[in-house]
Parts: sequence; C-alpha cells; structure tokens
Amino acid sequence: MHTLNRFSRSLPDLIHTVGHLRSEDIGFRTLHENLDTTTPGGRLILHVFTAFSQSLRELIVEGSCQGLAGARARGPAVGRPPVMTPEKVVAAAAAPPQPDLGDRPPDRRFRRNDLRTPGRGSHSSRAGGRGST
Repeated sequence: MHTLNRFSRSLPDLIHTVGHLRSEDIGFRTLHENLDTTTPGGRLILHVFTAFSQSLRELIVEGSCQGLAGARARGPAVGRPPVMTPEKVVAAAAAPPQPDLGDRPPDRRFRRNDLRTPGRGSHSSRAGGRGST
C-alpha cells in the first residue's frame, strides 16, 4: 500500500482489515510511512499512526462543523450560491421542449462542436457562420 490513509476510512476498519490479513498470514506494508505489520514494532507504530490520524480527522470534522455553525449564525447564506434564480426556473419551465434527437444514432446525438459558441467552432466556415447539425 502506498499510504496508510488510502487503505481505510476509520481506525476500527483499518485494525479489522489488518487483523484479517494477519490471520491469513499476509503482511501489510506501506511504502510512504515504511510500516511493516509482520513485526511487533511495526504493529505498534501502525496503531499509533492510525490513532493519530483518526484524532486529526475528528478534529477536522469538528472544526468544519463549528465553522458552518458560525456561518449560519452570521447569516442565511451558507455554501455556494444557487445558480438557478426563481426567475430562471420559471423561464425554464415555460421554455419549449428540446427538439427530438431520436433520429440520430445514440453515439452522434451530441458532438463536441455542438457546444461551442456560434461562429467560433469548426463550423464557422459553413453558410451563415453558425454550426449546423
């Protein structure tokens, strides 16, 4: 394993997984931390590192929750602002339906050039300067 924190999400899960590997006579070794669970010292360091990592993770979660609570207390807007305003939602609901693309093969329903700004894509040399599909 390259790093210890990529192997498991929590301390109990990591201890369980490494214990299961050990019961199958499989050693666990990390390349970054240079931990080897085939030795008693390696198992001790593994437990110390995982306990430390779990503690840091819990501190980060606690700090994030406190930051969100403080932001909520300062005002109603927490997080990314919504893209769709009520006016845009009404306009989208009133818009005519999109044209049926069922006559095109599934792999050709959308092309990269369909998403480009008119007059700037590879279709700009065609009649009218706009991409026609």
